[in-house]
Amino acid sequence: MVIRIKDATLHLSSVSYGSGQPKEVSVNAIRKEQCSQVAKKLNENLVRLKIPWRAASNRITEYSFEEKKSMFGGEVPFLYGFDYYAYGIFIMPGMHEQLRQSVLRNDSSQYVREWDWRNRHGKNWLTSIKDQNTCASCWAFAAVGVIEAYFNLYYNRPVNYDLSEQEIISCNGVYGCGNGDPGAALQYVKSNGLVKESCFHYMGYAADCSLKCQNPDDIIQFDDFDYIANLGEDSIKSHVVKAPITMTARSFSHVMTLVGFKVLEEGDVIHGDIGCDADIDPIYDGVVINSTYYPECVGANAWLVKNSWGTSWGTNGYGYIFTGISDIYQLHSLNGAINSSLYNEDDVLCEDADGDGYYFWGIGPKPDNCPWWVPDEPDGDDSDILLGPMDQYGNIVPVNPSSDGVTHIYSTQTITADTVFCHNVIIHRDATLIVTDNVYFHHGAKLIVHDGGTVNIDGGNVIFADMNLADGGRLKISNGGKVIPFKNTPFTVALGASLQIDRGTVIRRE
Repeated sequence: MVIRIKDATLHLSSVSYGSGQPKEVSVNAIRKEQCSQVAKKLNENLVRLKIPWRAASNRITEYSFEEKKSMFGGEVPFLYGFDYYAYGIFIMPGMHEQLRQSVLRNDSSQYVREWDWRNRHGKNWLTSIKDQNTCASCWAFAAVGVIEAYFNLYYNRPVNYDLSEQEIISCNGVYGCGNGDPGAALQYVKSNGLVKESCFHYMGYAADCSLKCQNPDDIIQFDDFDYIANLGEDSIKSHVVKAPITMTARSFSHVMTLVGFKVLEEGDVIHGDIGCDADIDPIYDGVVINSTYYPECVGANAWLVKNSWGTSWGTNGYGYIFTGISDIYQLHSLNGAINSSLYNEDDVLCEDADGDGYYFWGIGPKPDNCPWWVPDEPDGDDSDILLGPMDQYGNIVPVNPSSDGVTHIYSTQTITADTVFCHNVIIHRDATLIVTDNVYFHHGAKLIVHDGGTVNIDGGNVIFADMNLADGGRLKISNGGKVIPFKNTPFTVALGASLQIDRGTVIRRE
């Protein structure tokens, strides 16, 4: 057993030992029981001192002292219980006083109150939690976590590549299992590319680079990356809302992937999925943020990190931390295209998954494979038909006629008098627009018919419409009805759409 003391005093009143035949108990069982007792005592103190996180033993806490030394590159830092973190908001060393003085609050921030890449557009853009074991390779894991998430976002599809940290550790030529720089990891991949885990499995030590497979099925590279100057919370958030980034906590010299943030509000409950056999007493389950127990936390910003200590740490490998700006460094973000042997620009998915007329295509400008009618402004939440574009601060504009200048039709509506639209009209799934009179569209305004939507021009005229009939959309023209596009504006019918003309006309105007 190793006992480490900092800013404390240990009083031993007695030492006892047993005699007689010892029981057959494994070292691992003893260590596990010790860690369980430590976690229980930690929780008693955390509750008593009103500190907003809870502890549980896990695989990391059960490492021997020598294993922890290896994991941290030769010297175990004072972790203040971070290795025992289960859920809640972990307060990094020295931050308690800053919290009490409201230093960690930024009440003037225009950024959205919460961001989490595990749930954006109704999808989880992050890859699985990994385990660095006893190799001090967090720097490589954090960088790979950023690359894997960026790959998903760039192609707007959860490909979830499992890329090889081992290649970076073994082949970068500078750092191995003795700590490293996430910027160096990104520079290696930018220059050399990176294979998948199946080509170079993680070994947990600086194995020879020649062990990498000779014929990888894919190699990933990206255009560039940026070192982010830490100018404050809003500066960091401006990058996180675009994609996950690397982040080093100076307190422990530990590198993680920064995947979100949360401004805590009265009544927030931070809890974890810790299982029935955890060390946490049910009375401690769930940290409720309120002004009675944690007044200094209400309004403060917590960072959401993806760790590389396996799923037994934190909430399935993730955790929230309070820390000051001075404790955060080695921030890096990717930019530009990400290149693959198997994926190219044509594989970027441009879709309107929620049918609100706004499309999402991942990271970067609108790709060339988006249909011509797609708005230049991407959807801020492609899983909610009532949410449209997103501003630079991560706030999403609600979609309704008064806020975005779009008329959305969700049921059956009939136009029986002259009507003028100065904005887009979107016919959604299972909705029908019936036109029996003249409907005019100002130049640039679109009539968009989604999959399952129908426009029935029954004796009326749709004039100057920039019409798009999407795959699965239906247009019926009857009883002398007409479609008269604006001059030089194409009339587009997607493959799979239905066009039925029964005594009707589509007029082309050069």
